[in-house]
Amino acid sequence: MNREIIERGQTAKRLLESPEWKACLEYLDRDLIAQFRKTNVNEVNEREDIHKVMYWSDLFSDRLSKYVEKAETEVNIYQHKSGA
Repeated sequence: MNREIIERGQTAKRLLESPEWKACLEYLDRDLIAQFRKTNVNEVNEREDIHKVMYWSDLFSDRLSKYVEKAETEVNIYQHKSGA
């Protein structure tokens, strides 16, 4: 059993389930949408920068979810091998 994978997954799960984390992501999304709405259609670079941050936020959360999945798989494999 790989303790590092499990610990990483547990940490990621606590963070993803944290009300504070969820609130921060919501605040970030609201702020970015507000910034985007203030831009002019011709401000392509600024809009692209905002889009990158929004994409990064989703990517980061998805990566944390993958850590959780890997940890759960690691535990399931160990339990299956040990007959638990």
